[in-house]
Amino acid sequence: MISNAAFTELKDLLKSGQTDQARDLLLALQAGYFTLMEENRHLGLRVQTLEHLLGADPEHRLRMQDNLLMLDTDKGQCGPFCPMCHAADKSLILLEKDRDKWLCPSCEAEFARKDKSRDLAVVLPFRKTCEKLGL
Repeated sequence: MISNAAFTELKDLLKSGQTDQARDLLLALQAGYFTLMEENRHLGLRVQTLEHLLGADPEHRLRMQDNLLMLDTDKGQCGPFCPMCHAADKSLILLEKDRDKWLCPSCEAEFARKDKSRDLAVVLPFRKTCEKLGL
């Protein structure tokens, strides 16, 4: 992975005359750069595909529900998305579930979750379940 520390290390190696180590580090940085370029290209293609699927203007498919942004698609409802990030720059950042709240991985905003019952496990009586299954 490319980091600022690697470039500082490269500069220090060159200053101290350790050209073999500097060359090895430079080759590793180059490989990391090519990996990042390929990942960036792949993500760009994914963005293009998603924009095509949503249409030129997905704004008409967005709606607020329980103070969260939801997206209506042909296959149903998607979301929730962060309303703060969308208000700031029209980005659609999918919120992450964390026990009793939603968290935005981008702006770190927290939103209360209304329906927590979907996360609860159903407890089945072990003995009766085994008997029904013939175990």
